[in-house]
Amino acid sequence: MRRVDIKILLALPGIAMMLIGYIGSRLLGIPLLDTSPEIALFASLTAFCLAMFLSSTFEQYIPSFRLAGGQLEGIIWQLNLTPVWAFALSLTSGIGEELFFRGLLLGLGIKFLPIWLALILQAIIFAAFHPAPRAAWGYTLWTGCIGMLFGIITIVSNSLIPTMLAHYLFNHLNFDAALERMGSKP
Repeated sequence: MRRVDIKILLALPGIAMMLIGYIGSRLLGIPLLDTSPEIALFASLTAFCLAMFLSSTFEQYIPSFRLAGGQLEGIIWQLNLTPVWAFALSLTSGIGEELFFRGLLLGLGIKFLPIWLALILQAIIFAAFHPAPRAAWGYTLWTGCIGMLFGIITIVSNSLIPTMLAHYLFNHLNFDAALERMGSKP
């Protein structure tokens, strides 16, 4: 029997969220791409810059967030992640998580709840899907903050494109930086 590469298993949740989020959003009539290219570009840059600022702030002031970063780099090293896999995982998680959390869950929440409550709930669920050991609690808190930020940008821009792009870019640059620090890049 042939062994399955663990990296394929890491991509499956993003792919599943992509399918569930897209199909669910379409069935419920939740708009996903209802904005101009100019607004999408501005919102993408805003989302990415705010995510970088928030990450930098957490890195500077919350030691448990730094601990989580070290643990994630250890996992990347153990998996022998290559630049191609970093790209694939960044893409599937960025698009999949945005379709599922900001497309389906936030869109569904807005249909039945006040916007503020829908924002909070999808951010909490997003954070719950990014658990960390107790000593690295800052990562889960940061993820909840990013979920809230990306939810607001999705609502304001009326599009998932900005957060998909920002999420992918943020993940990919962090994977790339980790690979470079570990000497895995040529």
